[in-house]
Amino acid sequence: MIEFRKEHPVKLILNPKKVNKHTEYKQELKADFRNRCGYCNDSDYWTGGWRFYQIDHFVPQKHLNLISKTEYSNLVYSCFFCNNSKRAKWPSENEKITIKNNEGFVNPRNEDYVKHLKRDINGNIIPNSEIGAYMVRAMKLNLKRHGIFWRSERVEELLNEIEKLFNEKVDFIPKELHVKITKLLFNSREMIRVIKAIGNE
Repeated sequence: MIEFRKEHPVKLILNPKKVNKHTEYKQELKADFRNRCGYCNDSDYWTGGWRFYQIDHFVPQKHLNLISKTEYSNLVYSCFFCNNSKRAKWPSENEKITIKNNEGFVNPRNEDYVKHLKRDINGNIIPNSEIGAYMVRAMKLNLKRHGIFWRSERVEELLNEIEKLFNEKVDFIPKELHVKITKLLFNSREMIRVIKAIGNE
């Protein structure tokens, strides 16, 4: 099984500033979630950066009674695709009950979130529990884009490793291989730049 994400969101800000609108927390949430969607873990640079990311109410606003609309712990840094798919879905219809009859959501700030999701060899998000299956359906976490972005990041990591080794051992690489590695390195980097540029259009 391939881990869903390498790092969990950081701890909540202990005393978040008081705000009038939940959107005023965007920079704090971006930092908390390491510039990644709390639900699918896509980096925000694939879709134009933080300006194009949204703030989701984990418990939807429709079901909030005691929880404030600006309650920091109820806010999630989210990509458009997850936020738009999740919308006001909340099977229990009770702000205090996150799961009912194996349907519902686990807060992505919770380390248990990753127990319900995993990735296949291509980086596609697949369920690892009944709750995970519900979340995949409800938020359309099975979109191909999530696997493509995940694989692109792995390629970028590999290229960084190759580049480091290449620079350290450049004197020991035969000329023919030297040329091929150079082409692979720069062509792959260009491909990644193009993908990122598309996300910023």
